Amino acid sequence: MSYSEQDYIDALTQAAEIIGHAPTSDEYVSVRGQLDVSPSYSCIYNNVGGWNKAKELAGLETWGAHERISDVPQNVDIGQQEWEDLDSNRRAHIKRKHYLSKEKVERGCKKCGYADNPAAMEFHHPDQDRELSVSQNGWSLENLKNEVDKCVVLCGNCHNIEHREKDYLTF
Repeated sequence: MSYSEQDYIDALTQAAEIIGHAPTSDEYVSVRGQLDVSPSYSCIYNNVGGWNKAKELAGLETWGAHERISDVPQNVDIGQQEWEDLDSNRRAHIKRKHYLSKEKVERGCKKCGYADNPAAMEFHHPDQDRELSVSQNGWSLENLKNEVDKCVVLCGNCHNIEHREKDYLTF
């Protein structure tokens, strides 16, 4: 379904009426099913250019204006102003992704040594001692680092072999 800018405004305004204040993204998701028009959080975020920008468009209060915004992490290809324009959730997501990519390349595949591209590498819990999936969004950087410490890095091929080798006949 295609939504208009007015649909985003109406959805945010109605969510604010239900909640009693300008909704956080989590609050919006929790009341979305009660709305007359219900674009997803990501639809609003991506089409308006950020959660706070969408709330501003709807005439709702935004938070985080007084928080200290850090400098753009090294090797993240984005300008400082663009970084500051992102909402805090998006900045946190980028920081987590940056951390994970750096860890993958620095460690390399434990089995074959591949370390060229983090997109081709995965975290593996060798002891099945997992509290969370490293690829799952929403975890604090501190919790993510604790979970990554339990993992080894494997390239995609070695990870598939690790999990599926017993399922296939070898020749």
